[in-house]
Amino acid sequence: MLFRSDAEARLKGLLRATGEERRADALRIVASTPARKFDYQPDSSIIALERAVDRWPAVRIAVLRRDQSVARLVFADNQRRPTLDLQASYSTSGLAYDFGRAWEFARTSRFPDWFVGVNFEVPLIGNRKAASLYEAQALRLRQNEEELNGIRAGIAIDLRSRLDQLVASRDEIGRYAAEVDLRKQLVELEQRQLSLGISRVGQVLQREADFVESSLRMVESETRAALLLTGIMLADGSLLPRHAIEVESQ
Repeated sequence: MLFRSDAEARLKGLLRATGEERRADALRIVASTPARKFDYQPDSSIIALERAVDRWPAVRIAVLRRDQSVARLVFADNQRRPTLDLQASYSTSGLAYDFGRAWEFARTSRFPDWFVGVNFEVPLIGNRKAASLYEAQALRLRQNEEELNGIRAGIAIDLRSRLDQLVASRDEIGRYAAEVDLRKQLVELEQRQLSLGISRVGQVLQREADFVESSLRMVESETRAALLLTGIMLADGSLLPRHAIEVESQ
Protein backbone atom coordinates (compact mmCIF):
# COMPACT_ATOMS: atom_id res chain seq x y z
CA MET A 1 0.00 0.00 0.00
CA LEU A 2 2.90 2.31 0.79
CA PHE A 3 4.52 1.58 -2.55
CA ARG A 4 1.26 2.31 -4.37
CA SER A 5 0.83 5.65 -2.61
CA ASP A 6 4.41 6.56 -3.45
CA ALA A 7 3.88 5.62 -7.10
CA GLU A 8 0.70 7.70 -7.32
CA ALA A 9 2.44 10.70 -5.75
CA ARG A 10 5.39 10.44 -8.14
CA LEU A 11 3.10 10.18 -11.17
CA LYS A 12 1.10 13.23 -10.04
CA GLY A 13 4.36 15.11 -9.79
CA LEU A 14 5.35 14.13 -13.33
CA LEU A 15 1.92 15.14 -14.62
CA ARG A 16 2.15 18.46 -12.70
CA ALA A 17 -1.19 17.83 -11.06
CA THR A 18 -2.61 20.78 -9.10
CA GLY A 19 -5.69 21.49 -7.02
CA GLU A 20 -8.41 18.88 -7.40
CA GLU A 21 -6.06 16.73 -9.48
CA ARG A 22 -3.99 15.99 -6.36
CA ARG A 23 -6.88 14.42 -4.47
CA ALA A 24 -6.26 10.92 -3.21
CA ASP A 25 -8.83 9.40 -5.58
CA ALA A 26 -7.87 11.48 -8.63
CA LEU A 27 -5.31 8.91 -9.81
CA ARG A 28 -5.03 5.27 -8.81
CA ILE A 29 -2.87 2.45 -10.08
CA VAL A 30 -5.22 -0.51 -10.31
CA ALA A 31 -2.91 -3.14 -11.79
CA SER A 32 0.55 -3.64 -13.15
CA THR A 33 0.72 -3.38 -16.94
CA PRO A 34 3.49 -4.29 -19.40
CA ALA A 35 5.55 -1.54 -20.98
CA ARG A 36 3.63 0.44 -23.53
CA LYS A 37 4.96 -0.02 -27.05
CA PHE A 38 4.22 3.52 -28.31
CA ASP A 39 3.33 2.25 -31.75
CA TYR A 40 2.64 5.78 -33.07
CA GLN A 41 5.72 7.21 -34.76
CA PRO A 42 5.65 10.99 -35.39
CA ASP A 43 6.88 12.17 -38.76
CA SER A 44 10.37 13.55 -38.14
CA SER A 45 11.10 14.70 -41.71
CA ILE A 46 12.16 18.27 -42.46
CA ILE A 47 8.89 19.01 -44.26
CA ALA A 48 6.81 17.75 -41.31
CA LEU A 49 8.96 19.74 -38.89
CA GLU A 50 8.51 22.95 -40.89
CA ARG A 51 4.76 22.32 -41.13
CA ALA A 52 4.55 21.85 -37.36
CA VAL A 53 6.55 25.04 -36.77
CA ASP A 54 4.24 27.02 -39.09
CA ARG A 55 1.21 25.86 -37.07
CA TRP A 56 2.66 27.14 -33.79
CA PRO A 57 0.63 30.11 -32.41
CA ALA A 58 3.71 32.22 -31.69
CA VAL A 59 4.91 31.76 -35.28
CA ARG A 60 1.50 32.62 -36.72
CA ILE A 61 1.38 35.81 -34.63
CA ALA A 62 4.89 36.76 -35.81
CA VAL A 63 3.89 36.10 -39.43
CA LEU A 64 0.85 38.36 -39.01
CA ARG A 65 3.04 41.14 -37.62
CA ARG A 66 5.46 40.71 -40.52
CA ASP A 67 2.62 40.94 -43.05
CA GLN A 68 1.31 44.08 -41.36
CA SER A 69 4.77 45.64 -41.61
CA VAL A 70 4.91 44.77 -45.32
CA ALA A 71 1.57 46.51 -45.90
CA ARG A 72 2.76 49.60 -44.00
CA LEU A 73 6.01 49.61 -46.00
CA VAL A 74 4.09 49.51 -49.28
CA PHE A 75 1.93 52.42 -48.10
CA ALA A 76 5.00 54.41 -47.03
CA ASP A 77 6.63 53.78 -50.41
CA ASN A 78 3.48 55.03 -52.13
CA GLN A 79 3.64 58.27 -50.15
CA ARG A 80 7.11 59.00 -51.56
CA ARG A 81 5.82 59.13 -55.14
CA PRO A 82 4.38 62.23 -56.91
CA THR A 83 0.71 62.83 -56.20
CA LEU A 84 -1.82 62.76 -59.04
CA ASP A 85 -5.46 63.25 -58.01
CA LEU A 86 -8.54 63.29 -60.23
CA GLN A 87 -11.21 65.42 -58.58
CA ALA A 88 -14.87 65.54 -59.59
CA SER A 89 -17.84 67.10 -57.82
CA TYR A 90 -21.52 67.93 -58.27
CA SER A 91 -23.40 70.74 -56.51
CA THR A 92 -27.07 71.83 -56.32
CA SER A 93 -26.08 75.50 -56.67
CA GLY A 94 -25.16 77.17 -59.96
CA LEU A 95 -23.40 80.26 -61.32
CA ALA A 96 -23.68 81.90 -64.73
CA TYR A 97 -21.65 84.52 -66.58
CA ASP A 98 -24.59 86.42 -68.01
CA PHE A 99 -27.57 88.06 -66.33
CA GLY A 100 -30.27 86.15 -68.15
CA ARG A 101 -28.86 82.72 -67.39
CA ALA A 102 -28.43 83.63 -63.73
CA TRP A 103 -32.04 84.81 -63.57
CA GLU A 104 -33.22 81.47 -64.93
CA PHE A 105 -31.29 79.65 -62.19
CA ALA A 106 -32.76 81.93 -59.53
CA ARG A 107 -36.35 81.08 -60.51
CA THR A 108 -35.79 77.26 -60.32
CA SER A 109 -35.20 74.92 -57.37
CA ARG A 110 -32.43 72.91 -59.08
CA PHE A 111 -28.95 74.30 -59.66
CA PRO A 112 -26.75 71.69 -61.38
CA ASP A 113 -23.04 72.39 -61.11
CA TRP A 114 -20.32 69.97 -62.32
CA PHE A 115 -16.61 70.16 -61.63
CA VAL A 116 -13.78 67.97 -62.94
CA GLY A 117 -10.12 68.68 -62.24
CA VAL A 118 -6.65 67.16 -62.01
CA ASN A 119 -4.20 67.88 -59.19
CA PHE A 120 -0.52 66.92 -59.68
CA GLU A 121 2.07 67.53 -56.93
CA VAL A 122 5.84 66.99 -57.07
CA PRO A 123 7.92 68.21 -54.09
CA LEU A 124 10.91 70.27 -55.26
CA ILE A 125 13.33 68.83 -52.69
CA GLY A 126 11.58 65.50 -52.14
CA ASN A 127 9.05 64.46 -49.55
CA ARG A 128 11.27 64.19 -46.49
CA LYS A 129 8.44 63.16 -44.20
CA ALA A 130 7.45 60.27 -46.47
CA ALA A 131 11.09 59.24 -46.87
CA SER A 132 11.58 59.15 -43.10
CA LEU A 133 8.40 57.12 -42.70
CA TYR A 134 9.60 54.64 -45.34
CA GLU A 135 12.97 54.18 -43.62
CA ALA A 136 11.28 53.64 -40.26
CA GLN A 137 8.90 51.04 -41.72
CA ALA A 138 11.78 49.28 -43.47
CA LEU A 139 13.64 48.96 -40.16
CA ARG A 140 10.49 47.73 -38.43
CA LEU A 141 9.97 45.12 -41.16
CA ARG A 142 13.54 43.90 -40.76
CA GLN A 143 13.03 43.67 -37.00
CA ASN A 144 9.83 41.64 -37.45
CA GLU A 145 11.53 39.28 -39.90
CA GLU A 146 14.40 38.69 -37.46
CA GLU A 147 11.90 38.08 -34.67
CA LEU A 148 10.01 35.59 -36.86
CA ASN A 149 13.20 33.74 -37.79
CA GLY A 150 14.24 33.60 -34.13
CA ILE A 151 10.88 32.18 -33.04
CA ARG A 152 10.89 29.62 -35.85
CA ALA A 153 14.43 28.52 -35.03
CA GLY A 154 13.68 28.22 -31.31
CA ILE A 155 10.53 26.16 -31.85
CA ALA A 156 12.23 23.94 -34.45
CA ILE A 157 15.09 23.22 -32.04
CA ASP A 158 12.59 22.46 -29.27
CA LEU A 159 10.61 20.05 -31.47
CA ARG A 160 13.77 18.37 -32.70
CA SER A 161 14.88 17.98 -29.09
CA ARG A 162 11.51 16.46 -28.14
CA LEU A 163 11.75 13.96 -30.98
CA ASP A 164 15.24 12.94 -29.86
CA GLN A 165 14.05 12.67 -26.26
CA LEU A 166 11.13 10.50 -27.37
CA VAL A 167 13.50 8.09 -29.11
CA ALA A 168 15.70 8.00 -26.01
CA SER A 169 12.63 7.45 -23.81
CA ARG A 170 11.52 4.49 -25.90
CA ASP A 171 14.95 2.91 -25.53
CA GLU A 172 14.83 3.64 -21.80
CA ILE A 173 11.39 2.00 -21.51
CA GLY A 174 12.76 -1.11 -23.20
CA ARG A 175 15.64 -1.31 -20.73
CA TYR A 176 13.32 -0.80 -17.75
CA ALA A 177 10.92 -3.43 -19.11
CA ALA A 178 13.79 -5.94 -19.30
CA GLU A 179 14.85 -5.00 -15.77
CA VAL A 180 11.27 -5.42 -14.47
CA ASP A 181 11.06 -8.84 -16.07
CA LEU A 182 14.37 -9.84 -14.48
CA ARG A 183 13.30 -8.50 -11.07
CA LYS A 184 10.05 -10.45 -11.32
CA GLN A 185 11.95 -13.66 -12.05
CA LEU A 186 14.21 -13.01 -9.06
CA VAL A 187 11.16 -12.53 -6.82
CA GLU A 188 9.66 -15.83 -8.01
CA LEU A 189 12.99 -17.59 -7.50
CA GLU A 190 13.36 -16.16 -4.01
CA GLN A 191 9.83 -17.24 -3.14
CA ARG A 192 10.56 -20.81 -4.28
CA GLN A 193 13.72 -20.84 -2.22
CA LEU A 194 11.74 -19.60 0.77
CA SER A 195 9.25 -22.42 0.33
CA LEU A 196 12.18 -24.88 0.30
CA GLY A 197 13.60 -23.34 3.44
CA ILE A 198 16.83 -22.06 1.90
CA SER A 199 15.90 -18.35 1.93
CA ARG A 200 14.63 -15.85 4.44
CA VAL A 201 11.57 -13.62 4.50
CA GLY A 202 13.76 -10.51 4.57
CA GLN A 203 15.41 -11.50 1.30
CA VAL A 204 12.02 -12.06 -0.34
CA LEU A 205 10.83 -8.64 0.84
CA GLN A 206 14.00 -7.04 -0.49
CA ARG A 207 13.51 -8.68 -3.89
CA GLU A 208 9.90 -7.47 -3.96
CA ALA A 209 10.98 -3.95 -3.02
CA ASP A 210 13.55 -3.96 -5.85
CA PHE A 211 10.84 -5.19 -8.24
CA VAL A 212 8.43 -2.42 -7.20
CA GLU A 213 11.13 0.24 -7.48
CA SER A 214 12.12 -0.86 -10.99
CA SER A 215 8.42 -0.93 -11.95
CA LEU A 216 8.03 2.64 -10.69
CA ARG A 217 11.00 3.77 -12.77
CA MET A 218 9.47 2.14 -15.84
CA VAL A 219 6.10 3.82 -15.22
CA GLU A 220 7.82 7.19 -14.77
CA SER A 221 9.69 6.66 -18.02
CA GLU A 222 6.42 5.76 -19.78
CA THR A 223 4.79 8.88 -18.38
CA ARG A 224 7.61 11.12 -19.61
CA ALA A 225 7.45 9.50 -23.04
CA ALA A 226 3.65 9.95 -23.16
CA LEU A 227 3.98 13.64 -22.28
CA LEU A 228 6.63 14.12 -24.98
CA LEU A 229 4.49 12.30 -27.53
CA THR A 230 1.43 14.38 -26.61
CA GLY A 231 3.38 17.61 -27.04
CA ILE A 232 4.73 16.51 -30.42
CA MET A 233 1.30 15.42 -31.66
CA LEU A 234 -0.18 18.71 -30.46
CA ALA A 235 2.49 20.60 -32.38
CA ASP A 236 2.15 18.71 -35.66
CA GLY A 237 -1.67 18.75 -35.53
CA SER A 238 -2.17 14.98 -35.24
CA LEU A 239 -3.40 14.82 -31.64
CA LEU A 240 -7.13 15.34 -32.25
CA PRO A 241 -7.36 13.23 -35.45
CA ARG A 242 -5.44 10.46 -33.68
CA HIS A 243 -8.24 10.26 -31.11
CA ALA A 244 -11.02 10.75 -33.68
CA ILE A 245 -11.90 14.25 -32.40
CA GLU A 246 -13.24 16.79 -34.88
CA VAL A 247 -13.57 20.52 -34.27
CA GLU A 248 -16.17 22.46 -36.25
CA SER A 249 -16.74 26.21 -36.28
CA GLN A 250 -20.31 27.45 -36.43
